[in-house]
Amino acid sequence: MGIFVQDTFTGGAGLLTSHVGEIGGWSDTSGSTWGFPQNSTSYAKLDGAGSVYATADDTRRAAIQSDVLSPQMDVYLEMQINVGASINALSLKNYLHNSSTLHGWSGDGGHIIFNDSSSTSLYAPYYATGTFETVLPGAAPNDVVTCRFEYDFTHGAIRAYWNGGLVATWGIYTGNQPIEAGVFAMDMDSFSATTGNGLKINYLEIGTIDPPTAFWTDLTGSLVETIGA
Repeated sequence: MGIFVQDTFTGGAGLLTSHVGEIGGWSDTSGSTWGFPQNSTSYAKLDGAGSVYATADDTRRAAIQSDVLSPQMDVYLEMQINVGASINALSLKNYLHNSSTLHGWSGDGGHIIFNDSSSTSLYAPYYATGTFETVLPGAAPNDVVTCRFEYDFTHGAIRAYWNGGLVATWGIYTGNQPIEAGVFAMDMDSFSATTGNGLKINYLEIGTIDPPTAFWTDLTGSLVETIGA
């Protein structure tokens, strides 16, 4: 399937749900049948400069939700995040296969908390095995970081990468593969980014983890004939 959600959040300022990304778009969570009613996409907005953020309100929370079904099995999520000028318990919580019937299952698909400038915490999905929390160095104000989560149900592993480096690998409880496709959803808990504070997401991509091509696929004769040895 390849990439099925991709967005650089370019375009004029306004509601995320009025915006279409390079691949896929965003759906309204009001009256959602996908089981993600906690927060509202009405608080998720584009800033007009290539980012999406959570607007200022009493809860400081916004939801983003794709309008494309995620495949049932192996997928990855990659994001580029600007942590903003004020860092204090800002967080992103991901749901990779979210649906109304899987709501109890889908749970936390990977939680990032920017505690302050001293540390960043990655929390494993609740269906994972292994060390629950991985503590990383803190982000400085306005740092831009890239994170990637790989949900490899075929091989029973979830991997987390931070700025290109592998920082955590978790197992998956037997039988905890998603039993149906769902949509991607995210909870953004952040201070307002309208004044430069709070998280902004500059880029988001979701795609399938494709198996490597078999080594012998194109070998039609002897090794000597093939490589000219």
